[in-house]
Amino acid sequence: PGGEVIGTLAVSSAQRRDFDAEELDLLQGLADQAAIAITNSTLLTRLTESEARYRYLVERAPDLVWSIDAEGRLTFVSDAVIRLTGRRPADLLGQHFGAIVHDSSRDVAEFDWTSQMHAGSQEVRGRLNLAGPDGEPVPAEFIAAARLDADGRFLGANGSVRDMREQERLERELRDSEQRYRTLASSSPDLVFETDAEGRYTFVSDRAESVLGWDRESAIGRHFMEYVAPGWEPAAAASYEALVAEPERVVTSRIDFLRGDGTPTPLEINVVGRVEDGRLVAIQGVARDVSDRERLERELRESEARYRFLVVNSPDVVFATDARGVFTFMSDSMERMTGWRPDQLVGQHFS
Repeated sequence: PGGEVIGTLAVSSAQRRDFDAEELDLLQGLADQAAIAITNSTLLTRLTESEARYRYLVERAPDLVWSIDAEGRLTFVSDAVIRLTGRRPADLLGQHFGAIVHDSSRDVAEFDWTSQMHAGSQEVRGRLNLAGPDGEPVPAEFIAAARLDADGRFLGANGSVRDMREQERLERELRDSEQRYRTLASSSPDLVFETDAEGRYTFVSDRAESVLGWDRESAIGRHFMEYVAPGWEPAAAASYEALVAEPERVVTSRIDFLRGDGTPTPLEINVVGRVEDGRLVAIQGVARDVSDRERLERELRESEARYRFLVVNSPDVVFATDARGVFTFMSDSMERMTGWRPDQLVGQHFS
C-alpha cells in the first residue's frame, strides 16, 4: 500500500522482442492484483493470530469479560462467569446483563446506559454485587466502555468485572488490625509512637498528652530530636544510628525528653525498625516514664547505704541466717568480739 516492493513478477518470451505499452500495462495490472492478494493473505493471517491471542487472554483472565448490545443484552461473556455466578456463558447470551446482578445492586442492573454513554464520556466504573452460585452477593468492580456510531448514538458496550472478595477481606482485616493496634496503643500505660525512616513522628498515642503533656496533632510531622532534652542529644543520635545499622533489632535507650512545659522527663525507650524490600521505612517504639522507678531506685540505694553504715559501725554483732540456720551475713564486729572473720562464718551453720 505504501509503494514498497513485496515481491517480483518475472515474465519471459519465447522470442526476443520489445514489449509495447499495452503489454506493460497488463503486466502492471497482474502485479497489482498479486500484491493485493499477498497483502490480504498477510493481513488475514495477522488478524487470525491476533484473535487467537485475544481469545486466549480472555478465556484465561481472572476477570469476567463481557459485551452487550444497545438494549443491554449480553452478546459475549467469558468463562470466568462460571466461577463467579455458577452460570454458563451459553445460557446467558441474549439475556439482559441484569441476569447476573444480585438484587442488592438492582440500581446497576437498571442503569440507563444511553444517559451516560455519549461522546466525551464513554467509560463507566463502579462497584456492584454479582449473584453468586449460592445466591449470596459477590462483591465486584466493573469497567464499561461504550461503542458509539458516527452520530454518537449508543450501540453497545464492552467491559470487565473483577472479583473483589479477596480484596474486601484484606481491607476488612486491615481495618480490624489497625483498630486493635489503636485500641492497644490507647489503653497502654506507655507512650506508643511511630516515625518515618528519618525520625519524624507519624503517630503518637493518647499517652503523649498525659505522660509528656504534648499536643498530639502538633507532634505529627516533627522530628524526635526536637523533643530531646539538652545534653541528651548524643544518646538520642546514637540510639537512632544503632537502629539504622540493625533495623530489625530492638534498641533500648534511656533518654530525657522535654514535656510540653519544657521540663525534662526520663524515658526508657524501645524501638525497632519496619523494613520493606530491604529498606527501612518506619520506626516503631514504646516509651515509658521512669521517673518513679528512678526515684525508688535512688531511695533504695540511700536506704541500703544508711543500713550498711549502721551495721558497720554498730558495737553489736549483726547477722542474718537462712531458714536452715546458715549464716548469710555477718557484721565486722564478730571478728573484734570472737576473732572469727565474717567471711569464715558466712555459709556455715550457726552451731
